[in-house]
Amino acid sequence: MTSSGTSRTAIVFAAFLVGLLTLAAIFAPRLIDLRSLSPSITAELSRALGQDVRVRGDIFLSLIPRPQLMIRDIATKPYSGTQLALAAGEVRADLSWGDLILGRYAITNVTLRSAEIDGRWADLASFGEAVTQLSFERARLRLHVADRPLVFDGLDGAVSSTANGALTWMTSGVFESAPITMDGKLNAPSKGDGRYGQLTVKLPEADVTIELSGTMSSPEPQGVLAPSFKGRMNLSALHVVDALSLASFADFDLTRWPWSAQPLSISSDIEASAQRISISDTTLGLGDQTARLSGALELTPQPKFNLNAELTNIDAAQWFPTGPSGALQASIPSRASVLDALTQKPWAGAIKVNGTMLRLGDQVARDVTIDLAYDKSEWAIRNAAMTLPGQARVSVAGLWTSASEDAGFTGSWRGDIQDVRGFLSWLSVDSAAIPDGRLANFSASGLVQNNAKLTVLSDVALSFDAMQAKGRLAFGWDQATPFAIDLDVDRLALDVYVPLIRQGIGAIIGLSPTSGPQASGYGVNPLAPWMGTLAAQRGLVRIAVPILTWRDLLAGPLGIDVAFGDGFVDVRSIAFTDASGAAVWVGGKIKNLDGVPTAESLQFDMKVSDVARFARATRTDIAAPLRAMAPWSMTGAINGSLLDATVALEGKLGPVDANARGKASVADRRLKLDLALDLSHPNANQVRDLAWPGLKFKTKLDGSMTVAAKLKLDGAKLAVNDIAATIGRYGLRGQMDVDQSTQPRSVSATFSNIDIDFTALTPLPIFPLPAPGGWQGEVTLSGPHIRSSILDAENFTARFVAVSDSVELAEWQGKLFGGQCQVGLKWSKAPDATTSENAQHLQGQLVLNGADPSLMFDGLTTTSKAQADLSLSFATSAAKPNGWLKALSGTGTARLSLPANAPLKASGLFAPLAAVAQAEGPGGQVPTKQESTASFTIDSGVATLKDLRIQSNAYSAMFDGAVDLNRQTFDLKGTLKLRDRGLIVGPSAQLVLPPTAPMTITGPIAAPTIKLDVSRAQR
Repeated sequence: MTSSGTSRTAIVFAAFLVGLLTLAAIFAPRLIDLRSLSPSITAELSRALGQDVRVRGDIFLSLIPRPQLMIRDIATKPYSGTQLALAAGEVRADLSWGDLILGRYAITNVTLRSAEIDGRWADLASFGEAVTQLSFERARLRLHVADRPLVFDGLDGAVSSTANGALTWMTSGVFESAPITMDGKLNAPSKGDGRYGQLTVKLPEADVTIELSGTMSSPEPQGVLAPSFKGRMNLSALHVVDALSLASFADFDLTRWPWSAQPLSISSDIEASAQRISISDTTLGLGDQTARLSGALELTPQPKFNLNAELTNIDAAQWFPTGPSGALQASIPSRASVLDALTQKPWAGAIKVNGTMLRLGDQVARDVTIDLAYDKSEWAIRNAAMTLPGQARVSVAGLWTSASEDAGFTGSWRGDIQDVRGFLSWLSVDSAAIPDGRLANFSASGLVQNNAKLTVLSDVALSFDAMQAKGRLAFGWDQATPFAIDLDVDRLALDVYVPLIRQGIGAIIGLSPTSGPQASGYGVNPLAPWMGTLAAQRGLVRIAVPILTWRDLLAGPLGIDVAFGDGFVDVRSIAFTDASGAAVWVGGKIKNLDGVPTAESLQFDMKVSDVARFARATRTDIAAPLRAMAPWSMTGAINGSLLDATVALEGKLGPVDANARGKASVADRRLKLDLALDLSHPNANQVRDLAWPGLKFKTKLDGSMTVAAKLKLDGAKLAVNDIAATIGRYGLRGQMDVDQSTQPRSVSATFSNIDIDFTALTPLPIFPLPAPGGWQGEVTLSGPHIRSSILDAENFTARFVAVSDSVELAEWQGKLFGGQCQVGLKWSKAPDATTSENAQHLQGQLVLNGADPSLMFDGLTTTSKAQADLSLSFATSAAKPNGWLKALSGTGTARLSLPANAPLKASGLFAPLAAVAQAEGPGGQVPTKQESTASFTIDSGVATLKDLRIQSNAYSAMFDGAVDLNRQTFDLKGTLKLRDRGLIVGPSAQLVLPPTAPMTITGPIAAPTIKLDVSRAQR
């Protein structure tokens, strides 16, 4: 055979052999009974996976492109808590040709599809360790940690080993609905301490990265954590809330905690074995907060922990939940968490924390010390202390148990504050109103017992400034548990701390109301929400203070005895007695606090002996007549609901009987009153003398004193109707409306039948008016007669209008100073007031027609018209009896003009001038017009006149000097000038005066002494 023929034969034979082998690879597996080989294949698969598996489906063998087994539906026993469970829809296992030729099914690589793996971390240590590569496609892993599973879904990846035993793995999937990747490598086994490896875990959506690097040893039997590890961990999370929200054991709303939004970083050295985990050189960073940690966790034979922490920069505000009231309670896990599971085991251990700086808002707490020990559900707080702002050192020690049947705390507490004002400032409490020398120090101590229902503070000892207090406090945390406050206070300066008390009450009533008063639908509770809060309480309050100081009052004692329960308040007694004779007692019940509060025999008694002292102490502006009419006494009773309660008041103002009866209610959160008021005394003269002790009045008052009115109050609106007042023969009637909801407040009043002589009733004048700007509105006065030291009017009607910063006498009809008149006056704030906020301005014009101003200045009567212009700026304090003129100071100008043909009465102040004016002409009359102008200053009621000019067609005069309005005296010096030759004065006698003559006016205003130099007079 030729060589070419031989080649062709070889090629044909090779092709035949390849075809034969191909047919064998295709059809030979079908000729093998794999069911008979199932036990062998199952045993080999169990060896390769390290788990005892059962094959429940078909087994297939393929040789192309490589020998491979495909096994359907495998499973192990269900997870029991100690052994891994595996189930897979399909397994592909690679075989080697050599083992297959030798009739062995030695598996080299395994791929699990649609597998479910359920177990602990320790159970994974031997999983698939006998194969070169273990791969996953769409697998689910349920990794149990402290009886709670961490779920990984859709895992794709592989774990590979090299010939020398090195491992690498790369896996991706979904953890708690978030994508996750895990990459790592482990070097070959060595004879040393273990295998060095690295692991990186990333949660991209949560910006979480965990890096582990260190040495891993072989797993230990029965371990919780395996393999053992010694190395370094680095963790970073951009937002903690995003990271922890992925864990199924984070059962609470982390968004309420401010720290959860901060970036987190942890770096730590870790040693972990089946029995023990320890951390050292641990640095924790949360935002700009830092801490260093070290400690250990021993798992066998008895679980034990030990943790030491050093806080270098912690912001406490970041560790409290934000949001509405109740956020803290709402954030507590609603079901068992990892911590719950841990505390159910017989753990023991200790925690020690030292902090050099703890930020509390704008302040810093220092020297933080926490020393805790835990054993069998009990925390022993050996010491927990810190120095708060204001040099406030607080500490707690005791025992806290977490056992459900008697969970709670028993121990002692103490607080010492050296800088009380600084501490209050940190609490946002303003102490500026507290006088210097107060708030010097504070210390408190006592014992405490606490459980889920009740907190009891016993052996409480308080020391605050000069005050000492002892007692017991108990607070129930549910409606079935009562509270109790029982305090004995040796001495208390109540007025000093009123600003602090007011702020404390404001904080209390700012609490969210309970559902009770809101659900009632009446909207009548004026003290909500805190009254509704009281409705849910049951308890007792007893406070005794032997000496209570209030400004310059000494009260002894103050006693409070009040009971709360079943929606009511039982005021057994609230008693206050003062050494000056002031006393208050309150007693009775208020029911239905969670609906419409109802008073049941709510009574009070009040007595004030020294009214002036009481006014000083309470800083109450009490009118002089009321201060003089002492003592005061009042008894009252209130019955019925706040929708329609009856009110009865009876009392005395000195000898004056006073009573009020009617209705009181609260609707739409407004107080409403409808009362009839009556004041009476049979002797009007005695009432006046009591009101103004020591003063002598020329007029005697005959008859009685009575005041009656009907009062209606609706929130800020007050209406006083049917006013009828008489004292002796004097009296008035009227009505008044005041609305304090406006700014300035609005007043509308009408007083009629006015017949009053103020000079017989009071030393107070009718002026000065209230300072302009304090009110707005209109007041109308009318009556037969009103008289004061500066006013005398008959059959008059006057209308005052207040607008903006002025009060104007807008209308006047009637007689003034005995004659008809026209008045235009405007009282306003002084336009150039730069030195005194009380500076005011009075300007206007007075036209008299036939008036007789002799009530003011004797000697001038005219049956024609006289006109006076006034412009006066002044500053005056509140009017005082017999002394309001002493407060009058200011500057002004005045002009008085008398018309022509005015017959003048030749007497008094103007007698010499009148005589001169009447010296010529038939019948003793001359056509004349007289005008007077002056500028003046007033200081404490003394007017200094400058350039007082009196002019007529017959003469002129000019004066300088003073008019003492307090003493009602003149001291003027001037010159009288005649426009013609000397005149003959008098109807029969003739007196020739020089053209110019010095003149003085001195003495009382009503009857001055006038001297004229007539040394050159001719007869």
